[in-house]
Amino acid sequence: MAKVKRKRPANWHAEALDYLQAFQIKHIQAFCSLPDLYANVVQKHGVSIGLFHDGIRELVQSGQIRLHPFSGSRSALERGEYALVMNREIMYYVERVEIH
Repeated sequence: MAKVKRKRPANWHAEALDYLQAFQIKHIQAFCSLPDLYANVVQKHGVSIGLFHDGIRELVQSGQIRLHPFSGSRSALERGEYALVMNREIMYYVERVEIH
């Protein structure tokens, strides 16, 4: 049986960074939620939630984005499958970091 080669989803990082920059200009002092970033940018690239989380971690490690925790009760968390647990906190919001 021949092995099926899976197509790797397109790199969505640059588009996500552009989206976050535009979001922050439009919504001063507000952070974009991870579910909104996924719905507006990443989903159309055919990226699974797991690969989305991997990409978010890469962008954090490279210093291009910063995550912020959800501060409400866990029962109030909407679309929690897009949230990312880091350092025992539920990270739900994202901002683009300006590189000077």
